[in-house]
Amino acid sequence: MPRGERLRLRDFVKGLGYDPDDLIVADRLSHLVDFKRRKEFVEALRTDGDFPEGLETSVNGLACDDGGKGHEDLLARYFCSKLKERSGEEIAKLIADSVPVVVYLHDVFKGVSMQGGGEGSVAKALKRAYGIYDRVASIAEEAPELIQVKENHKKDKYPASVVSAIFQDVKELFPSNGLKDKLKELNRWVSTRLRSEKPAPAAEAPTIDETTALSLLYMPQRSWFTGSDVQVIAHMRGALYVYLLKGGAKLIRLKNPFFDPTTLKDIRGATEILKVFSFHLSREVFSRMRVREDLLEDVYALRNKRPELATPFVFYTTLESLYLLLPGEVEVETLVEKALDDTLREVLEPFAEGGEEDNEEEVEVSYEVLGEMKLDLSQTTVCEAAKQVNEFFGRVDVPERSFAFTVSYEPVLRTSRELCDKCKVRYAIEEDVLSELDWLHVRGQLLGRKERLCNVCLAVRLAWVRSGESTGRSLDELGEDVVTLVMKIDPHVPKGAKVDFARSVEAKVAEEASSIAKELSELVDGWTSEWERRTKSETSERFKLGTLSPGEFLHQLKATLGGEASERDVDELAKVVDCRKNVWDRTKLAFALYGLKTIRRLDAWGGEEVGELLGKVLNLYKQLNQSRRTTEGSKVPWFEELVRMICDKVETELRVQDSVDRRLAQMVEFYLLSTDLVNRLGKSIDRADWMVLVPPSVFSSVTVLAVRHAAIRKLLEALTPLRLDPLLEYDKPPIVTFLVRMRPEVPIRNVWNLVSGGGIPYCRGCAIALLPLYVGRGVMGVRERVLLSEWTEDSIRDALKIVDELSEEHYLVRSRFRTEPELDGAVLATGRLLK
Repeated sequence: MPRGERLRLRDFVKGLGYDPDDLIVADRLSHLVDFKRRKEFVEALRTDGDFPEGLETSVNGLACDDGGKGHEDLLARYFCSKLKERSGEEIAKLIADSVPVVVYLHDVFKGVSMQGGGEGSVAKALKRAYGIYDRVASIAEEAPELIQVKENHKKDKYPASVVSAIFQDVKELFPSNGLKDKLKELNRWVSTRLRSEKPAPAAEAPTIDETTALSLLYMPQRSWFTGSDVQVIAHMRGALYVYLLKGGAKLIRLKNPFFDPTTLKDIRGATEILKVFSFHLSREVFSRMRVREDLLEDVYALRNKRPELATPFVFYTTLESLYLLLPGEVEVETLVEKALDDTLREVLEPFAEGGEEDNEEEVEVSYEVLGEMKLDLSQTTVCEAAKQVNEFFGRVDVPERSFAFTVSYEPVLRTSRELCDKCKVRYAIEEDVLSELDWLHVRGQLLGRKERLCNVCLAVRLAWVRSGESTGRSLDELGEDVVTLVMKIDPHVPKGAKVDFARSVEAKVAEEASSIAKELSELVDGWTSEWERRTKSETSERFKLGTLSPGEFLHQLKATLGGEASERDVDELAKVVDCRKNVWDRTKLAFALYGLKTIRRLDAWGGEEVGELLGKVLNLYKQLNQSRRTTEGSKVPWFEELVRMICDKVETELRVQDSVDRRLAQMVEFYLLSTDLVNRLGKSIDRADWMVLVPPSVFSSVTVLAVRHAAIRKLLEALTPLRLDPLLEYDKPPIVTFLVRMRPEVPIRNVWNLVSGGGIPYCRGCAIALLPLYVGRGVMGVRERVLLSEWTEDSIRDALKIVDELSEEHYLVRSRFRTEPELDGAVLATGRLLK
């Protein structure tokens, strides 16, 4: 090109191998420039105009030179690893071809490296592509008080933390020296949770493996409050959803075409095949968006172990439905038909022999459009865009339109002319084919013969085989008296919710300190008793935590340990007591340990018991005395930072926004809570006494377990770690737990109809409502709900009594078939339910 001649944009686009008249191409290529210049880019391409200088230089200047260890550097190296040729043009084409993937995967390595990095040219180019969507999603999550506030101005004053998205209490607290150390602490915590040390590779190409995917469920999106409750994987989806809404998108509720539970095999199979169906839906959407699928190879390879990473367009699922956010141009009917056919083929083809059937069968499908939106980012601020996104996902409770249609598929396994015994609509597979699968125990007995099943119903049963568990299990194994636990979450944040994070921090410090205080008290009592025994005399001043003022406590503690309390120490304690009167009762020992210089004198007493306690005390002491360098250059103990945060009101009462990311984060936390529950049951109850009906799954709203009635106490004890009193004032509990007492021969469909029928009792301020139900052979009953403020021995005893009263005889004799018992202002309909 002659010197001084400006770049003709259409020629440049043709040189990259694209059609300059393709509107999708124009939009994708515009992501190579800064967001503010994209409209200008598209207009120049449309009018065959020139483009300002710099584009060609920036493209040719792209080089795979990102050698840092931050997550943005890792992302750049991951993208470069997919290239055969690493020229600037090839890098630019890779980004342009895969903008939706770039946006979705932008934080995929943040779970293994919280540090950003991103100084290389490819990292900067990727950030130009995803930056605006990342920013809108981040603002949608963040407290309005912190939006547009620089990290080093105010946010750096908060301790790094991990906060519960459901309960908003501080689960982990990391006092540290500045932002860099806080990020290191978070990296270390995630590695501990994963039981894996996964260093960020310095030179070799990173991979998206199982550890990487699992880390996204634990690592918070940011280190400060109203960001540390949102996991990275939730934010990744949020950024993708902003991108979809920018182009125009629709949120739909699709009825699960595989859900028709009659037996345990059906409900478990429907759970497993839903994961397969969700994967094929998402893969087909990516395909229709014309992206480079080689960038998703690692993600797709993890689909069985970590399916949540491979199904981003499935917002979340119940057993009955899938909520999907789809590009506006995607036709739902053809999308579902393709995904359903791919699902059946994947599940059934391993068992097929010979050629395919040449006939077609149909499946009825229905869906509802919950909302549609096109977000114009060029005509609004990022704050206003974030508000619009939150409003869109917050008002989709009422369907706008409903649709029903049929999709066709070619049966994979040969069919007969007999109808399927389960669906009674489609033709059953030939008996000789079905009999070859009897070793998998997928068929029950019916009128003296084996069930006849069609391709769809058999695929549901065979999907259970894919889970790795024996399909021969039955509820009959649990005896004549079974208790089923159904946990459901309705993710949401109360309108106008606020949390005082200063109190939350105090509570967390108090939690850590209280156990040390108890042990220390016991040891000191033991020391004084030993002193009395040795000296034959009584100690005039016994060390007792509960009877002293703050100043007296500090003097007594130091005197007991051989030290002296300075006036400054007492003044610091007084500062805390004055600014918040109830702090002293909850965090007495933690604050008293501040400034304790002679703590190591404890070691003189010797013994393993003292040594173990000493480690705990020293750890807390270290945390409370952590120092960081302030902007003025002086060092300030972390304890003083905490005092300042509590007393000086550094924006500790923050609003919690009801964002899509936070709702997704609640789903992730529900999965982690349910998984912990299953693990605790596995350790406390014999395998023969319980089973999982619907296993925990990320972005699934339901978990179902069943136990023998004799094991109900252990089930209730396994629930005790659940927090019941949230810091958010919920109008209705986000988690409802049903305890259903039943006979094993009762169809599982009856149980599901009962717990999914609505009528959840009003429970203001509760995080979890416990509802006892009974499903019998000819009647079902509802016991008055139990709302527990804490799990204690008394509450467990009360719950056991209620479960014991859940019986058919109790309702026949005591309730006299009452159909509408009043439940504290909420009516939960009951009635006769025949098998």
